[in-house]
Amino acid sequence: MDIASGDVICIPPREIRPVHEPRDPELLSRLIRSMRRSGWLGRPLLVIREESGVYQALTGSHRLSAAIQAELSTVPVIVAPLEVAEKIRSSRYFPKAPPFIAQDLFDAGEEWMRRF
Repeated sequence: MDIASGDVICIPPREIRPVHEPRDPELLSRLIRSMRRSGWLGRPLLVIREESGVYQALTGSHRLSAAIQAELSTVPVIVAPLEVAEKIRSSRYFPKAPPFIAQDLFDAGEEWMRRF
């Protein structure tokens, strides 16, 4: 699949590797109930596409897990542009601390991140 970077697309949640496992069981339970009732309501996940074709999430581990458990067929994602993905992969924080990666990109004046 050829996807324009920076666009919002919908892909199956099982095709996305989470940043980490959910850490807040209560939040996860609330999200599962909400998604079963209303589907996906929040902003898209931010992902990068690995050379292997696998999507790596940079945000939303709880939302991603809830979407899988709620059996949603697809979730919205924003695929980071290739040049941004390269900066993310080379960050000292990747993949352990996505908020710090995002802050580094903001601090570096990465305009693309400002629309997320």
